[in-house]
Order: sequence, then C-alpha cells, then structure tokens
Amino acid sequence: MNNYQELLPTGYQWVKKQSIFGYEPFSQLQPWYLLSEEKIFWVHKNWRTDKKILVFAQRQDCDSLAGINFDENLNEFNEIYLIQGWTPEGFEIIETYKTFWEWFKSVIDDIQEWVEVE
Repeated sequence: MNNYQELLPTGYQWVKKQSIFGYEPFSQLQPWYLLSEEKIFWVHKNWRTDKKILVFAQRQDCDSLAGINFDENLNEFNEIYLIQGWTPEGFEIIETYKTFWEWFKSVIDDIQEWVEVE
C-alpha cells in the first residue's frame, strides 16, 4: 500500500472497499472507473504544475481524469479536480468539487447521460 492511501478521503476509501467502482473500462460505474494502485499517478510527475494532484479515476470515453488535490500546508487531501488530460499545455482543470461526494454525484449524472445515449 502506498503512503498516500491513508490520507485519501473516507468517501474514496469506502467506495473502493465496497467495490462500487470497477478498475477497467465498461465496469460498474461506466463511463468512470478507478485506477488501480499501479496506475494512480501524481499530475506533477507527468505535466508541468506546482499543484500536487493525485489522479485516481478516469473516464473511459475521453481524456477526463479525477484527481485529489494535496494541501502540503495541512498535510491532507482536499478538493477533487476534474481534469482534461493530454492537452497542448499538458492538462487543464475543468471543474473543482469541494468533496469526494460532490464529485461522486457528478459521476451519477455522467452515468445517466451514458445510459440515455445507449
């Protein structure tokens, strides 16, 4: 287990423990899926930024990622960012959510849109 796991929000830990999300495209909450521990990554290691964002989920039909911002002053994760990855600038923050649960509600909206298009 990586050292950041214990700092992740309880909401993330709970949905992971309950196996609510899958770890591959076309799993439980498509179009979203969690990244496996081997695939979780820090944005600043791939793209130029001063922010410490840990990417934990991906949308399967586009380059959207979900990441948790790490506040070094508080030594805790806060705010969830919806990120557009692999842009000419590297990445772009599209949306900011105050909590994991707020982001999770947006996932439900994405699922509804996904199902209605099928």
